[in-house]
This record gives sequence, structure tokens and C-alpha cells, in this order.
Amino acid sequence: IHIAFTLENPIKPSILFENVTLLWEFKKDSGELFSNRGFFKSGEYSVDESIIKCTIIDVIEFGEFEKKMIHMTISTAFTGYLRIIGIVGKISSALDKIQIWGKLNFDKILLKEGAVSKDYDRKLEIQILPPTTALQACITEFPKEVLAGEIFEAFIEIKNAGKFPISDIYVASNSP
Repeated sequence: IHIAFTLENPIKPSILFENVTLLWEFKKDSGELFSNRGFFKSGEYSVDESIIKCTIIDVIEFGEFEKKMIHMTISTAFTGYLRIIGIVGKISSALDKIQIWGKLNFDKILLKEGAVSKDYDRKLEIQILPPTTALQACITEFPKEVLAGEIFEAFIEIKNAGKFPISDIYVASNSP
């Protein structure tokens, strides 16, 4: 899963953001709950990649009032529910080398407020499903300009992008 978000330094002095990684919770289909929240309390981040593999950015430097787009990836080999909570890392001033762990939770975006409950955007709550077949089809050598009623030859390239074999492929058309 690829995630992109924008960070901004809202103050005048430059800041350094080190050992930046995603903060997550993962619940396996068996019911076991895993999280990396506890890894940051000891002062050092100990990576446990047996459940989740996640990007760790060594250093991001922000000048005064600077915005940067950050790209990160996260993956798992298990099925279950992944919830991406926010980001965490060591924050320090470019002038002063005192570092503290800081976290930033991603905002919950309110989609609809009903009489009984509020409905939030759940883009960062992801159900991880087992691998399956994945058929990709693209039309190659398609002319850029076509006249109405013109007949031409088109080639369809079909590819299995999944991990399992595909059988019984059917092609249908709404015109004879």
C-alpha cells in the first residue's frame, strides 16, 4: 500500500524529522491484535517486520514554513484489518540537537453526520484479503482518430497479474 501526505513546518526555525514511520494497528483474521505504538516508548525504535513491513525515512529537513510531500509504503503477508493511525518520529530543531519522539495522528474526515451516528472516511482502515487472480486487459494499436461506422482491427492483450492461474475467459460484445 502506498501512502502520500503533506507535512508542513508552521514555525520559523528549521526542523529535522528523523526515523519517520507510519503508526499502525493490525488485527489478523485469527483475532490477534498487533501495533507498533509500544515500540517508541523506550526511546529507540526497534523494527519488528514479521507482521508489517513499513518505510522508515532516516531524515526529513524542513526549512521555515516549508511544505513537503512524503511518500511511504506499508505491506503485510497476512490477511486481516490494517488501520493506519498516523506517523511518528524524532523531532528536533536544526539548531538544537535535543530530540523528542513526536507523533501526528491523521485527521478523521467527517463525511456525513446523521441523527444517530457520524460517518467518517475510512480510507486508512484497510481489509487485507488473500491473493487472488487478477486479469489485466488492454487494447493495443488502437487508432487515435476513427470515423463513425469505420471498421478496423484491434488487438487485445490479456495478462494474468495475479498469483493464481486463470481459467474460463469469456469475451462478450453488445453488437454482432
